[in-house]
Amino acid sequence: MWVSKEFKICASHIIPNHPGRCRNLHGHNWRIVVSVNGDKDPGTGMVMDFAVLKKAVEPIVMRWDHQHLNYHILLPTAENIAIRLAHDCWPILGVIPKVLINETDNSEAIFDPEIDSEREFHAAPGNKKLWQSPLEGIIPVFRDMKARAVWYSRQMDEEQKLLAKLHKVGSRIANFKQYKDSLDENEAKHLLDELEQIKEQQTKNE
Repeated sequence: MWVSKEFKICASHIIPNHPGRCRNLHGHNWRIVVSVNGDKDPGTGMVMDFAVLKKAVEPIVMRWDHQHLNYHILLPTAENIAIRLAHDCWPILGVIPKVLINETDNSEAIFDPEIDSEREFHAAPGNKKLWQSPLEGIIPVFRDMKARAVWYSRQMDEEQKLLAKLHKVGSRIANFKQYKDSLDENEAKHLLDELEQIKEQQTKNE
């Protein structure tokens, strides 16, 4: 039996080499459904408590909310987002989940572990990885699932710190380019002269 939890985020992406408009920067209101399959527990009558499923998956999904998905996935199609999310949820849930991604109300991609896991879960087109999994090349031994989840959570925290730095640098570059483009040639030269003077002064002080 399957149990599911739905999540919604807003995020932008670019699909490089797309023949249409998707090669331009754009965003979506994404609908994400994560499902796990299993037998009902005789005592609780549940496959998994919905609250437990939400608590496990929500932090993983919400790290992409109001983000640019190309910073997280090299080629962020709906299909690859579904695979990536299944991959990231797997260590926390202990099973590979089914993931549905609605890019729009009438467009969706579904990663089904019972059909796609061998074909898609670990491989990308041309055998080139679309992302570096925190589990890549590491085979730690855990006492139990809780220890495994704690370790994986720490790996994700480190990834988020790196992404935060990337966003900060990207923002500064974009802002500077926009400012630079707004200057005429004389103003740009004047600005560069001032920066050179500041640099020379700092060199002297050191």
